[in-house]
Amino acid sequence: YDLDDITITHLDKNKTLEDGIDMFKTESIKERVLTVIPMVRHAIQNVKQLYKDGIMPEPQYQKACSNCDFKEYCLSELPETNIMPPPRMHQSRIALLQSNDILDARDIPEDFPLTESQERYVNTIKTGEPHIDVNAIREALKEVEYPIAFMDFESYSYSLPIVPGAKPWEQIPFQFSIHGMSWEGAVFHYDYLFTGNLEDTDVRLEFLQHLLDVLEDVDGSVVV
Repeated sequence: YDLDDITITHLDKNKTLEDGIDMFKTESIKERVLTVIPMVRHAIQNVKQLYKDGIMPEPQYQKACSNCDFKEYCLSELPETNIMPPPRMHQSRIALLQSNDILDARDIPEDFPLTESQERYVNTIKTGEPHIDVNAIREALKEVEYPIAFMDFESYSYSLPIVPGAKPWEQIPFQFSIHGMSWEGAVFHYDYLFTGNLEDTDVRLEFLQHLLDVLEDVDGSVVV
């Protein structure tokens, strides 16, 4: 290919709103593109051959299947308790199970390498019983101090920041809700929603100030 270069311009995550046009960064991807081209050509040839043969290939199941437009066809062949939902199951392990004709999580052998969380999931599927670690819950509750504040908050992120000092895709909190309970069972509630003008107010500082004002009245644990 007689190309001087192939470049891509993207946002620099280390820049802020104040950097203006310098927030963008241009870098060469020529070598990466030239490396991928043969693989793309090979994939195109494979697809053409499949079309010519008129034979539907066996699906290679993976996590990305859930976002595929053709999933209704492929995933309909899987049992409800299939091998893809276990948490953080690597594609290589899914492929290994499929190569051994194991598509149901209930059929995963006892000696198959699984992480602790995956093993709990599979055991739950096999037994049909929920996993409740009572001892872990008791230990966790020992750390809780009353009054307890249960906090939920919301944030947003923009590719082009609209808050001074913010970076691309930085999470900006703008709302919180706190429901609390005392040892005696009395409940309380606080909430905050930013409704100001972003041009003259830093929503992050206002959010924190309101949160700190509320937490002054909460001497116990904050559960987020």
